[in-house]
Amino acid sequence: MDSTSPLIQLSSVPAKGIPGDIAARRERTLSSGCALLLGLFFKGKMCILFTMLQKVVEAIFGSKHDRDLKALLPILHSVNAKESWAMSLKDEQFKEVTQSFKERLQKGETLDDILPEAFALCREASRRVLGERPYDVQIMGGIVLHQGKITE
Repeated sequence: MDSTSPLIQLSSVPAKGIPGDIAARRERTLSSGCALLLGLFFKGKMCILFTMLQKVVEAIFGSKHDRDLKALLPILHSVNAKESWAMSLKDEQFKEVTQSFKERLQKGETLDDILPEAFALCREASRRVLGERPYDVQIMGGIVLHQGKITE
């Protein structure tokens, strides 16, 4: 700060005969002390108030977890709906369907467009090769990773 700063000018004005630097220190000490006391007094009440406000907002809009889950469920339901289609395919048809996915992508469809069919096909391939069907939560984890997010 330069010497023409209003803060410097205010703090250099002596208060009732006290030199400017001592008056400024006293003023800072009093204001920080008052802030500390007010913070201690309101700390518990503000924490309770904030918690109550947070619960009201979550009751109205839902938590972030609930909103994320709500966005994933339609995609998961479409994967589950395509599962019977994937089960009806013969082993030889898997290569043909994979090739059709590549062609659809080249024609301009996005990965999100083919995602339900691709995940249903992947689930069926896992069931046939490994003998294990991925759970819905595992499919949801794959969808989240496809979206570029991190999941637990």
